[in-house]
Amino acid sequence: MNRFRKPAINASLGIQVFLVIICVICFEGHFASGKIFHTLTVGDELLAKNNDVLLSSNGRFAVGFFPDVQNKSFYFGCWFTDEVSYRNISKVVWVADPRPGLITSHAKWDGLRLFTVYTTPIQSSSTSTFLVRKSTKAILQDDGNFVFYDEKDLVNPTARVFESFSMPFDTLLPGQIFRPNQMLYCFTSSEFKPSSSGVDPTPGPYYLKYQQDGNLGLWLDQFNYWLSETPNFQQRELETNYAVLDVYGHFTITNIRGPYSVYNKSLTSEASGANLVLVRRLTLDPDGNFRLYVQSVGGTWNLVWTAVAYAGCIPDRNHSVDANCKNGVFGQSPTPEIAPPTKEAAAKPNSTNMLLIIVSSASIVGTVIVLAILALCWYLIRRKSCLGRKLMPQAPPSSKALNRVDSLESTKRLSSGFIKVVITNSFFDEGFPEEKPRSFTIEEIQAATRNFRKLLGSGAFGKVYKGKLPDNRLIAVKKLEKSQQGQQQFQTEVQTIGSVSHPNLVRLHGFCSDEQHQMLVYEFVANRSLERFLFHDGGWKHHHHLDWPTRLSIAIGTAKGLRQCHELQGGRPRIIHCDVKPENILLDENFGVKVSDFGLAKIMGIDKSWTRTHLRGTRGYLAPEWISGRVVTVKVDVYSFGIVLLEIITGSRCCDKTRSDTDFLMWVYNEVRVGKVAHIVDKHLKDYDEKQILLAIRCGLWCVQVKEQIRPSMHIVVEMLEGKQEVPIPPPPRHCDVPDEVACSSRTMPRQDLKQR
Repeated sequence: MNRFRKPAINASLGIQVFLVIICVICFEGHFASGKIFHTLTVGDELLAKNNDVLLSSNGRFAVGFFPDVQNKSFYFGCWFTDEVSYRNISKVVWVADPRPGLITSHAKWDGLRLFTVYTTPIQSSSTSTFLVRKSTKAILQDDGNFVFYDEKDLVNPTARVFESFSMPFDTLLPGQIFRPNQMLYCFTSSEFKPSSSGVDPTPGPYYLKYQQDGNLGLWLDQFNYWLSETPNFQQRELETNYAVLDVYGHFTITNIRGPYSVYNKSLTSEASGANLVLVRRLTLDPDGNFRLYVQSVGGTWNLVWTAVAYAGCIPDRNHSVDANCKNGVFGQSPTPEIAPPTKEAAAKPNSTNMLLIIVSSASIVGTVIVLAILALCWYLIRRKSCLGRKLMPQAPPSSKALNRVDSLESTKRLSSGFIKVVITNSFFDEGFPEEKPRSFTIEEIQAATRNFRKLLGSGAFGKVYKGKLPDNRLIAVKKLEKSQQGQQQFQTEVQTIGSVSHPNLVRLHGFCSDEQHQMLVYEFVANRSLERFLFHDGGWKHHHHLDWPTRLSIAIGTAKGLRQCHELQGGRPRIIHCDVKPENILLDENFGVKVSDFGLAKIMGIDKSWTRTHLRGTRGYLAPEWISGRVVTVKVDVYSFGIVLLEIITGSRCCDKTRSDTDFLMWVYNEVRVGKVAHIVDKHLKDYDEKQILLAIRCGLWCVQVKEQIRPSMHIVVEMLEGKQEVPIPPPPRHCDVPDEVACSSRTMPRQDLKQR
């Protein structure tokens, strides 16, 4: 069976589409430094031997010839350039004709020639008058579309003789319309390297089809293994349907009733988090998965989304499946974290060996899917087919949704005594990344918040509103004021909490930024802040007091969240929170901790352990080095945490109108020193473990030492609170050792540059 099928051509062209090749081809093995064209006119030549190219005005795309993997023949196509040279291939996005050996060292065309896509070249020059006039020109647009047009009518799309966007191959670029009955085909080659290594664009066995039923479907020959499940489709409307990836990263299918989102998330920038044009592409990869990529500043392609997010066993290209799915594990990362079981182990009917795969998908990274391989492959062999239509549904919006196993219809069908599917978050720990923040439109925010109906609270830089996303996730939207401080907070939050993920750090779902609005979209945390449970007078605290195990758990969770910020992981720089206090420690419905509000945070270089910065934070929680002008390290967060830990134990503010933070610390120290722990413990605490509380108090007093060198790291703090580390008796917290006497009392600190409660 011929695996390469001719895609349908846009009917609006009304004629057989031809590609104009303006070239003289001679192969000499090595490329010279050739000409760069920005426009091709009748009579221009592109020579393969010189590596002549047609370049887009932004330098992002090039059109020209590139060799195959054996360096024996050429292909003609369009590619992303890399940062080193426009002649180097970062990713081929379009090929005129993928058949190998078509353009060989013996092939030669003098001057202007036409040759059809997917057929043999047309040698008769008389046919050139049919499509090409003297006014015909060719350009490579900044969006990657290779266009032939009549220069007298550039603005009229119908005047285009040819455009590569009408004939996609394996990739869709932003703005490229994908219409019903069109297809994408995967390349055979799994890697795309600079031209010195060549590229193999021969079509593989997998293809993506815009089907007659309105769905996008992934196919292996005759077997469909993924559907977009487009709703509200009417057959009579097929001609008006189209799919498109827009410049913001939204991939939608549009019909007469409006757009349906296949994927509507985008990566934030590493710089400002807004107004940065990201380079994206949707590609059908050689393994048969359809993926969205975004290009980082260094030129690396980062995965954002995959159509098939679950792992499963599929046949190989010969439609065979071995006992342990060796030939076909779909949806896995390129190199599985854990190897499949051996054939011997998988062949045992009662074997408990399972294939453990960490799925490489931005929306569910950190989730481990455990499949009983024997039963699944046995099922497929009995069916003699690939995966069923419902076997690998679309990825859920977040890893937490994976706990709802009942939504997998095929899993229920397969599980009747033969297969178990166990989904766990055991690998989602200490910073394993989840979904990246996405860009929201103001219309999406208004719809989610019902036009900002429910106010949750307000702060120095803006207000917070409750909302709900279309997938029923509750959110908290922080609407920042349009000011220099608000802009700085917006950028800092996106750079910090947007780059790190941890169960004890609040999740930033995304942001909205334009000339009129700056908003941050967080997960909604039901019980709000710790401050409500510790300090509120009246009925709330009386009826919602926290017992000691809950308070200890909150302290440990906060410490773990800060530890994640302070440690170097995967090339991510350290983050100093700079404003640790009860108001910024949120509690979910189970009193799990979510450290929040990174608007004052400081990012440190990977190779630095200290920094200098202006005074930031909240009175009462500021480490002495903020005041004395010494360099700042992550130990300023340790100090603030120590204050919070002692507040959790005592139920008292560290400073108020009658007491400074120094008075508070010395009161705690002196009471503990004489053995009167009960005098400082919150009066609402009953039946607490006095030994545990004493160790926690000692831990807090170590954290608030004046000399940052003797404060423990957050890693040590976690071990102290968990009972894994001894906690010796600390020295007194002598704040007046700091030369500047303002460090002795927070009441004397200047108010400017300090964040008030």
